[in-house]
Amino acid sequence: MEGSRRWGTFLGGRRVAGAVSAGVVIGAAALLGFSTLAGAAPSRRSGRTHGSRPSCAARGNVRVHHNSWSVAERTLAPHGARVINLCQYAGANSDARYKLVGNHLVRSQRTRHQIISRLDALRPFHHFHGHPPGCPKSEGQEVVATLVYKGGHQVTIAVDLAGCTYARNGDVTRPLFNTTAGSRLEKQLRRLTRRK
Repeated sequence: MEGSRRWGTFLGGRRVAGAVSAGVVIGAAALLGFSTLAGAAPSRRSGRTHGSRPSCAARGNVRVHHNSWSVAERTLAPHGARVINLCQYAGANSDARYKLVGNHLVRSQRTRHQIISRLDALRPFHHFHGHPPGCPKSEGQEVVATLVYKGGHQVTIAVDLAGCTYARNGDVTRPLFNTTAGSRLEKQLRRLTRRK
């Protein structure tokens, strides 16, 4: 305040204008700082994230895109994820059609290891072009798992919960049906994402 008086005395009649200008500068700086903080949210389309806690989209049935991380182009679920975010979505035949119906953030190292090991235990289905005859297609009921790694990498895996069930990360696809690992994985994902 003392500095403002001296400045106002020095400028004479422009004392008020100077105070207004200073207020504008301070206000602009505050807005700029707020915009910078608001724009710090991670981009999920890039395959890298600056944060460690991804969120669930409000609706599912979203196409999983190809990976920008070469490791995920060869492996369904690379090991070493620091956190796994699980989002369960209703299918097309449900009243909640494609809506988010459950979620869970997996921080436990043991649970992360179980999920990743069961995903990687799935094997390709080579017969009938990968889709057995008479097996119904998925209606969209699924769990979307986002695996976040050190260094900013993240991998998104969609796991079907109905019909001919598959797990896919945009580059690698594996069937869950008729497999022990697939059955255990499906039960675990349902249990973890069940709303209390």
